[in-house]
Amino acid sequence: MNWLKEQKQQFQQLIQEFKTIKTMRQFFDFFTEERLSKLAVFFVILWGIIPILLMFFSLFYDRSSVFSFMFNSSKLTIIWFMLMQQIGYIGMVIVILLIIKSLFNRKLKNIPLKSYVLSHLVEILLILFLLWSLFSSFFSNDLSQSFFGSDYRKDGWFSYLAYGGFFGLGYLVIRKKSIVKYLKILVGVGSFLGLLLIINHQGINDILTFHYQSTVFYNPNHMGYYLVIVILSSAYLAISESRINLGKVIYYMLFTLLVVSLITNGSFGPYIAVSFGLLFLMIMTLYMNKSMLIHAMSISVLFIVITLIMNFDTNFLTQETTHLSEGVTDIIENNDEAGAAGSGRWSLWTNGIEFMIDEPIVGYGIENLEQAYLEEGILQDRPHNELIQIGASIGIPALILYGFSMFFHFFEFLKQKKKNSSLMIGLFMIVFGYLVSSMFGNSMFYTTPFFMIVFGISRGLFQSNLHEM
Repeated sequence: MNWLKEQKQQFQQLIQEFKTIKTMRQFFDFFTEERLSKLAVFFVILWGIIPILLMFFSLFYDRSSVFSFMFNSSKLTIIWFMLMQQIGYIGMVIVILLIIKSLFNRKLKNIPLKSYVLSHLVEILLILFLLWSLFSSFFSNDLSQSFFGSDYRKDGWFSYLAYGGFFGLGYLVIRKKSIVKYLKILVGVGSFLGLLLIINHQGINDILTFHYQSTVFYNPNHMGYYLVIVILSSAYLAISESRINLGKVIYYMLFTLLVVSLITNGSFGPYIAVSFGLLFLMIMTLYMNKSMLIHAMSISVLFIVITLIMNFDTNFLTQETTHLSEGVTDIIENNDEAGAAGSGRWSLWTNGIEFMIDEPIVGYGIENLEQAYLEEGILQDRPHNELIQIGASIGIPALILYGFSMFFHFFEFLKQKKKNSSLMIGLFMIVFGYLVSSMFGNSMFYTTPFFMIVFGISRGLFQSNLHEM
């Protein structure tokens, strides 16, 4: 009761303070970073638990018809998409407030334009990327697809706008306690999904409207993208404690569970991404924080041991590495089987690059590659590589803007060697792992926000540390 009374008093105080606003400057000063940060923490946590909410909603759906699963899946999709839009657009409003406040602050402190641009170069490049994608969309053959996305992916420009909002929400989560809380929720929810994926009970799958090896996601690959972020988050949580305690043991166990679920899921691209993420972790700890190296090595060894044990039963690694080596050989020899390399990805990539060359400035438009692939006899709508997807859909300028934003983000991270904490290394590991995964995958309305939140957190925390120097 005391807590409720305190919250009510704080809310009334905010209302009274808001009523005293008379100028635009007072309006923007009212939205302090502390207030916006609390709001951001609430929304990123809400996004983290949405898979659980969807499972809860599914419990009350009708299952009396042979078409029930399809109808239930559609209803859950609408809920997830609407929540993505609403949270993302709220985030974008906050981003606009932050930009205006930042410009006011620059004017107040008389910061030179060159210094301001250099210190916010990554953010500026991302804004330019969003604007270029808008410009490109007006030149597409199907404006509806470009702005609203396809019925399946829902990944049009308005979703891009929402992704920017998720980045902004993450950007405001700069307190270590809040970041760790979000990662713990992410790992907790992901571990529950991973456990249900491993159990794979048909009755449970029907009740919760789970797709094959995907749980709440539509496709095993999409589940794999999500697991990359969750597994690497659990890796950080497992090694963040220098001493062996109950919490550390629990996170090692959850890491084990999640890796088993990833291998059960069967997506090799995400498996490669986790491998490179852990390699990044070991290299960065060796370079920046040698006291963490033994912990980074222990979690990496555990990953290898789990893989080898699982391989005895599933032959997952043996089969995938055999397919990979055969595909590389076919590509080198340029024989008739080369296009099928990487589960057909080589053909998607080479054609995607040709599309990029055909329309180098504005691309074919967001979500407008399906017809181009059909004309080549390929029944796909994406190149299964986000860099090629950006270049072919939005144009080479957009690819340059996105590529340089990532380059400068990591470059600045490497420059601040002595300033980077274990949390910073962990966040950049997650971002790096997802970027590797994106070389084999697609953006989706329900997976991309998870990445944008962690990307935003890593950027916001970095900027916060930079200003403290």
